[in-house]
Amino acid sequence: MQAGSWNPLFFLIAFLCFLILFLGYGYFNKLLWFQQKGVTKADNWFVSFKSRDLASGGWFHRFGRPVVVLIFLNLVVFRIVIYFSIFSPFQLFIFAFVFYIPIGVIFGIILLAILWRIHKQPIISEGEHPLEDPFLDADRE
Repeated sequence: MQAGSWNPLFFLIAFLCFLILFLGYGYFNKLLWFQQKGVTKADNWFVSFKSRDLASGGWFHRFGRPVVVLIFLNLVVFRIVIYFSIFSPFQLFIFAFVFYIPIGVIFGIILLAILWRIHKQPIISEGEHPLEDPFLDADRE
């Protein structure tokens, strides 16, 4: 599974290291979502994301999550096709510029449109009436 000096586990290890460093930095600086308390809770975009998503009609819950999964699948498909298929340079060019890059751009535009729609929603303070979650059963285990 190794092609030349390229190790496919390097990207997984690099991502896990980045995630650990990111979460560690956020935890020690009290920036994570579960550490937000008081009136400034609604000021944080990540904390108010669920209430904004519910106000937008649950667009991220319904459409954004599958688009994120498709983006990750698109990233994986490129690696699988490149390292397990024998393509000529012309076929590789066609695959990259006709399939991989346009699909990634389309998924990125869709995800940015969904996030912009959620971002446009007003911030709901804790004193106002809470929105009911239309997907209550989906989050329960």
